[in-house]
Amino acid sequence: MSTKGKITVLYTYFAAQGDREAATTAAGIDTELAGVTVKGVDPLDELACLESVLTGRSLDETRSDPRHGCVVAEFDEGDCVVLSLTDRLTKALASTGPDVLRRTVSNAADAGGLLSTVAERAALAEFTAELAALARRGDADGHKLYCRIAP
Repeated sequence: MSTKGKITVLYTYFAAQGDREAATTAAGIDTELAGVTVKGVDPLDELACLESVLTGRSLDETRSDPRHGCVVAEFDEGDCVVLSLTDRLTKALASTGPDVLRRTVSNAADAGGLLSTVAERAALAEFTAELAALARRGDADGHKLYCRIAP
């Protein structure tokens, strides 16, 4: 998992009924979560920017949401954490059509800011489409979105 002294951090986005279920679901390090796993899209930074773009809320408003990056669980002495994503982001992803989402994300990445730090636009578009599909399934089931961060 490490390359030349650098630790690769994996972000696994998944849906769960609530915080307790999210913690239980993510508890096993060897457990494969049914979700979207990426190496470089942090929920505290890039997804705050995505939420701001999709909802029209400022970054300050997004970051002040109590569910934004709230620690739901910690494992392995803090090496693995589960964070909540906001309900507004889940709803925005679930309700935005694929073409509108792709254009919005592309325009936001081209404009600079945190979304422009994701290296490859095609990978960003694919990740966002997969996250939106997860949000649609989760929203239909009354679930919330979470992110498990682990080396």
